[in-house]
Amino acid sequence: MYSPCEKSQILDAELQEQKKRLLELCMGAKRKVLPDALDLVDLDFAVFGGLSWKSEFCRTGSHAAHAARFKDFLRLCKSTCKRLKIRFRYVHFCFRDEPSPADEWHVHFLIAANGTEAVSHEVLSAELQATWTKRFNFGIAKIEVFDPHRKVEGLSYVLGVSRGNDGQEIQNPPVFSQALWNLMVKKKLHH
Repeated sequence: MYSPCEKSQILDAELQEQKKRLLELCMGAKRKVLPDALDLVDLDFAVFGGLSWKSEFCRTGSHAAHAARFKDFLRLCKSTCKRLKIRFRYVHFCFRDEPSPADEWHVHFLIAANGTEAVSHEVLSAELQATWTKRFNFGIAKIEVFDPHRKVEGLSYVLGVSRGNDGQEIQNPPVFSQALWNLMVKKKLHH
């Protein structure tokens, strides 16, 4: 058992190691992670998720399909928040869609603990999963509680550099909720 002081020192050391690992992944010509990951490493996350669609249109790489995927994701979040009595506008999320090697587009997302304190991470992830697969029946979902000890892997998965079959970087920037965007800007102003 650690004293509170020892535990916070261990957590700070672990956070510094995570920042170092992410920085290494963000640098160089063949970078593996988008720099936005560095802005998010200090956050506590509640949920890690992935969504796919049955709809052939939503699996394409067009701008209209991206807009449809984002609209469906927002509908998922708003519906879940309403059911769990969470104020959606305070939810901090990061959304990113990307193609599979077979060029079928899907979504990865993170939801921070900020703004979701009204429910446990387990309840939130289970409700999101059930809403997507049972209530909406849009496709397959894998939504789970975020493991804080695997933060680098989680951020790298959602904010990894997407490359086409030719090896070139695909321009598919992440979308941040207004609450998360405001927090990121505030952090940058204070550094």
